[in-house]
Amino acid sequence: MAKENLIDNYKPIHAKIIHRLAAFLLDLILFVILLTGFLYLISAIFHYNSHLDNLHEEYRKIGYEIYNEETKEYEIISQDDPNIEIIMNEKNQNEIIIKEESFCNSFVLNSPLVAIFLSLGILEIIIPLILKNGQTIGMKCFHVGLLSNNKIAIKPIQTFIRGLFGKIIILTCIPYLGIFYIFYSSLYAHGGLLGSIFVLIVAITNSALLIFNKKHVGIQDILAQVYPVDASQVIFYRNEEELKVALLEEDKIRKSQKRIY
Repeated sequence: MAKENLIDNYKPIHAKIIHRLAAFLLDLILFVILLTGFLYLISAIFHYNSHLDNLHEEYRKIGYEIYNEETKEYEIISQDDPNIEIIMNEKNQNEIIIKEESFCNSFVLNSPLVAIFLSLGILEIIIPLILKNGQTIGMKCFHVGLLSNNKIAIKPIQTFIRGLFGKIIILTCIPYLGIFYIFYSSLYAHGGLLGSIFVLIVAITNSALLIFNKKHVGIQDILAQVYPVDASQVIFYRNEEELKVALLEEDKIRKSQKRIY
């Protein structure tokens, strides 16, 4: 019972908000750099620019895109053009246009998702598994670590859950899909509404948790059952038994010092 009381009374020092914010901003910068690099790489591998050029070339052949002398650029034909019906029928029957439009639309949706998975997989799963204690590069730089809710070092499975389901899927991919549906609402029925709902649900839920939760943790930390601590002030014990032994030792030292004084 004494051991259990010691663990209950043990209060690891929580990470300061300013340190967590600084770590987040550094990780965000690294994410943007990686994301940009992966998008460029994916685009080069699948020859996206070539497909886009082929599509615009076909548009110009059938008159769907015309050259504007004022802007010095090609523009989509006006809906008020007297030949719009003929051009649209030709566009909808053109096999090259159908094929290239399908590829380009699919690429615009899926390539960022792949880049997000790769970038955050490195930053939020692989690197924390290497650095230990759930630390990303930003967290390592600003001395922010993660403890399990039972006050011991987090396990690899918790790092995986936090990174994959929390950071990648819920906090990044779902909002991305929401933003995609908002911008391309004309392609999907009720796309704008659904997209707004996706973004708002994630944003409001995560913000409310960060503000009103006692430990100020987000969705990713609740899923993994962890919370941020000051890594420079906390010892990350591997298991509960190791924690109990250490706390008992500290308790003995404290009691012996009281006797002396």
